[in-house]
Amino acid sequence: MTRRWPAGPRGWRRRSRRHLFSGAAGGSGRCGVPRERLTWLAGEQFRIVGSDQRSFALLAARFPEPPAGEMFLSLAQGERQALRLLSDFAAALGWGERDLRAY
Repeated sequence: MTRRWPAGPRGWRRRSRRHLFSGAAGGSGRCGVPRERLTWLAGEQFRIVGSDQRSFALLAARFPEPPAGEMFLSLAQGERQALRLLSDFAAALGWGERDLRAY
């Protein structure tokens, strides 16, 4: 049986807040991962995703002709969306953007 996810970003965020990792942030999840490791994961991913986004944008500027330019721009936009979702994850752990940048 497959589940249908609620449509749009709001539905996704609502569902992601109830994810099993949310228990580590004081939610009702089933996670056995220590909060310290989850904040480490958020900090590491913030650096990696930000670096990837910059790299893809640079590649799009370096190779603007289709199909390469379009692909690299699309990848950079995907990393931007990943940063937005990562911010939600970090917020569930009690971290803000300042904490992520200071990591």
